[in-house]
Amino acid sequence: MRFSTQRVIFTLMALFAATAVKVSASDYYFYDFEEGGFYYDYVSHENKTVQVTKGENKYTGDIAIPATVTHEGITYTVEAIESYAFSGMDQMTSVTIPSTIKEIWTGAFKECTGLTSVTIPNSVTTLNEGVFMWCSNLKTATLSSEITEIGTSTFNGCSRLESVTLPSKLQKIDSYVFRFCDSLKSITLPAAVNYLDEGAFDGCNALVEIHSLNPEPPECWDAGVFENYNATVHVPMGAAEAYKSATVWSKFANVVETSSSGVVIPVAPMLPTSVSYSDLNGRNVSESAKGVVEKTVRYLNGSSQSMKVVK
Repeated sequence: MRFSTQRVIFTLMALFAATAVKVSASDYYFYDFEEGGFYYDYVSHENKTVQVTKGENKYTGDIAIPATVTHEGITYTVEAIESYAFSGMDQMTSVTIPSTIKEIWTGAFKECTGLTSVTIPNSVTTLNEGVFMWCSNLKTATLSSEITEIGTSTFNGCSRLESVTLPSKLQKIDSYVFRFCDSLKSITLPAAVNYLDEGAFDGCNALVEIHSLNPEPPECWDAGVFENYNATVHVPMGAAEAYKSATVWSKFANVVETSSSGVVIPVAPMLPTSVSYSDLNGRNVSESAKGVVEKTVRYLNGSSQSMKVVK
């Protein structure tokens, strides 16, 4: 069948006009419809589901993403936040995410520098890469309990992030998730975490406490997972030796076992392996020797400490 060039051009122009809004000479936003200041794409007409997408509106202040939206007499459930839907909204100070949301796509809140805290509802099962990347004023984040993997660079560049609550079902922390989170002082890795990818904590210079609840050391990509190895690593009772001999984890000098009640049990290198006594001439004497003697304590890491005692 033959089509005239003119008819094809008019058809393409009509389709474009129905689905796109031209904002400037270089910016186009594609969406299916707008309601209440938010922009949506259809996910399923049959299931009446949509996802929030990006439009020309610039959000400011506190915003609440609706759980449902009615368009042309049909009510749809909002089940996802599309890639870059709110990226660059630096005047948006908070966002409320409804419990209908199941997935948050790549860079959805990237560079939202006005955000200071965020809570991801338990309905969310997937947090894709770079969702909060470069949200430089974000201080606290609470994640859905149903998330099993955090996407690459999710919190990369969140330089004021101080607290993040990781879900108990989390199994993997992808590469660069907490890169340059240089206000993060403590992190708790749930017991299900079994893998830390490349550079997961690169640039976390303030990190001084790592609580790893897995009795088996999580596998690490390489030594670059952490910026440095000055932090104290808290591990379950009986797990210290496994961590001390594991690749990457063995680089931490201070590993302590913590009981379920929170009592810290010192382990290598602080745990003494032997104690000996000598007189002031260097001759070995028994522990029961009287007078001034020199007590030498040797530790598991090979170091020792000597002190004079009066008995």
